[in-house]
Amino acid sequence: MTRPLRIRTLLSRAVPSLIAIVALGGCETGTTGAYDPALQDRAGHTLIVTDATEYQSGAKVRMRLTNKTGRRVTYNLCRSRLERGSDDNWHPVQSSLGEACTAELRTLSPGQSVTYAFTPPALRRGVYRIATDLDDPQGRARIVATSNAFTFAGSD
Repeated sequence: MTRPLRIRTLLSRAVPSLIAIVALGGCETGTTGAYDPALQDRAGHTLIVTDATEYQSGAKVRMRLTNKTGRRVTYNLCRSRLERGSDDNWHPVQSSLGEACTAELRTLSPGQSVTYAFTPPALRRGVYRIATDLDDPQGRARIVATSNAFTFAGSD
C-alpha cells in the first residue's frame, strides 16, 4: 500500500511544477523563426496603418494590422514597439505598447485585420512608427511589420 501513496505524493509535487514550466514557456519574448522577406506584403502596402498621421501629446493612437502575407501569422500587438527616426534609421523608444502585456500570441489569417489602441508616454516632437513581429505558426519564418510614419507634435 505504500507504493500508491508514494506515486500520489510524487504526482502531487510534479504536476504543479510541470504546469508552471508549460505556462512560463509561452513567456519568451524573442522570435525563433528566420526572417523571411518573401512574407512581406506582396502588394507593397504597409501592414500596419494608424488612424492619423499627426498626434498631439497624450493622444490615443489607433492602429490596424492587416495580414497581406498570404499565410496565417501569429502576433501580439501589445508587444509592438514604438520607434523614432526616419527612413532606415529607426530607434526604439518604447518596447511594449501595453501597460500590462501578456505573452499570448493570436492568429491572423490572410486578409484578416485586427485593431489596437494605446496612449504613448509624453514624447518629443518627431517622426515615429510602430513595429511588431509576425511569425508563422510553425515558427519557420518571421517578418517585422511596420506602420506608416506619423508625427507627434509634443513638447521638446
